[in-house]
Amino acid sequence: MDQLRGSYSATTFGGRVEAGGRIIDSGVAFIPFAAASAVYTSAPGYSENVASGVGASALSYSDASLFRGTVEAGVGFDTAAGDVARRFSINSRVSYLYRYGSGGDANASFVSLPGYGFSISSNAPTGSAVAANIGARIQLTPQADLSIGAYGEWGPNIRRLSHRQSCAISGRYMQATDREFRRLGRLKPLSIHAIKDAEKGGA
Repeated sequence: MDQLRGSYSATTFGGRVEAGGRIIDSGVAFIPFAAASAVYTSAPGYSENVASGVGASALSYSDASLFRGTVEAGVGFDTAAGDVARRFSINSRVSYLYRYGSGGDANASFVSLPGYGFSISSNAPTGSAVAANIGARIQLTPQADLSIGAYGEWGPNIRRLSHRQSCAISGRYMQATDREFRRLGRLKPLSIHAIKDAEKGGA
């Protein structure tokens, strides 16, 4: 059995720019926006070294570079502008998303068999898609908030749906009672983050 070793360092640059406005009407905020992002990754070629064995499966990889960008435009809304947001708020976004890019392909060849190898191609999605997310925040107690959300993308080359839940506890010299912790315990498998203010002084 061969034992192989190899290492390389890749370089990635990326960024995102987003602009929009916030229009408040009857306690609801409407947020039209437009955004663009780009990421470039460069990976050098490298070869696997034989640590033990005959090394028949050792590979040599060519260098590769990958560029991916997105353009997005849509509208969002949230109820954080109203009085009800102190206990409960909803936020959402719907947008048109276009992904483009190039590169990401590399060649691999067997070190012990010159001329034999295979190609590796990137399958990162490109093209148009519709993206949407919705989230809600509920204040369980003065010290605890529950947040839930879902995100999805739908297009000819992509289908994606994810969700998240979190529960946060915070407060100045917070002293949660056993009853509050038992109530939060029923929210598993949500993650609970306790943040205590260690500053001394009055509450």
